[in-house]
Amino acid sequence: MTNDWTCPVARAARVLGDECVLLVLRDLAPGPRHFGEFLGSACGNTRTLSARLKRLTDLGLVERRPQGGRPPRVLYSLTPMGRHLLPAVDVLRAFGERWLPSGCDPLAGAAIHPGGEDAGAEGPAVGGSAVTVP
Repeated sequence: MTNDWTCPVARAARVLGDECVLLVLRDLAPGPRHFGEFLGSACGNTRTLSARLKRLTDLGLVERRPQGGRPPRVLYSLTPMGRHLLPAVDVLRAFGERWLPSGCDPLAGAAIHPGGEDAGAEGPAVGGSAVTVP
């Protein structure tokens, strides 16, 4: 199957479809952070974190500001384009709070809560049309 890069969802998923990227955006939402402040929260290891921060910087979602000193310090913050993604992070947070049990890896056999009082209700409008919540 080939990717349809004319589809805006496919293009956005290509950028955001990585757990580490979403966690970096989440961690930068309150404000700028130094590299060490991400450790233990996003990406698992320094190599992956470095690669994702570089990619997000190259894409224009994150700004990297060297701060000098010894050892050299760098401050990362969201650009206006990166801040524009925060509502998507909030929707994912709300989904996780509502449908995924806390403390369980949802891909390790714990079922997503399939029902609920809103089953069958229409979700928020996306791209001009409502999305039906199963």
